[in-house]
Amino acid sequence: MNFSCSPVHIINNTLNTLIMRFISITLVCFFTLIISSLAAQTTVGMRVLSGTSSLTSAQDVLPSNLGTHSRVAGSTFGLVVERDLTYHVSLRSGVQQTQRGTTLQQGTIPKLLGASLPLNYEARIRMSYVEVPLALKFSVPIAQQQVELFGWGGATAGYALAGSVRSRSTTSMNFQLATSKLDMVNYAFPRFHLGYTGGLGFGLNLGETLQFRLEAEYNRSAKKKAMLTPESGEHEYQILHFGAGMVFRL
Repeated sequence: MNFSCSPVHIINNTLNTLIMRFISITLVCFFTLIISSLAAQTTVGMRVLSGTSSLTSAQDVLPSNLGTHSRVAGSTFGLVVERDLTYHVSLRSGVQQTQRGTTLQQGTIPKLLGASLPLNYEARIRMSYVEVPLALKFSVPIAQQQVELFGWGGATAGYALAGSVRSRSTTSMNFQLATSKLDMVNYAFPRFHLGYTGGLGFGLNLGETLQFRLEAEYNRSAKKKAMLTPESGEHEYQILHFGAGMVFRL
């Protein structure tokens, strides 16, 4: 049966086109921030965060042979760029790598995302995305402008670079299996990702141009794309990460 003209195929192509346009526009904005750094106050730095990821709700219903799901550890790290729009508002972007995934338990299917599994498995699924966020940041200086409290909210677009499934049997032997890389091409994994992002942060000025930051970030998929098996349907991912970073004012 040919699905090339099916409504689902048309919708997926349309969404992929919109996501690619969003990524292109965001990249243009990102590099514009760097080029225009001489004309406006610009902040550039690095950040590293870690936390957990899972499907968006514990009530997400999966086929019985997939078992139950819980959180899996993950991380986010990369470059952050901010350009002041007003004294309290700035445009925030950057390039980062983010891990998404979940843990499945007590399942009985022989394969997951193309990877072979034992019976009664526990499988930790992780996908690594390169992402470009675009958000508005709101900040309030306190303590004689030595401390900055801030928050941000916006959208993020990404592309899945790689993924893995690490599984083990939950039988009495508790046998640990090797990690299997996901075959995203042959499995037709939906690699483009569009989501919402937001967070809160605390910045401590260490001089006129240097600032140390602590941040907490929440990220959620905008569309259900976590296809675990062809028959499982699609689900969304959510991330909660905490970390630190260092930025410089140019």
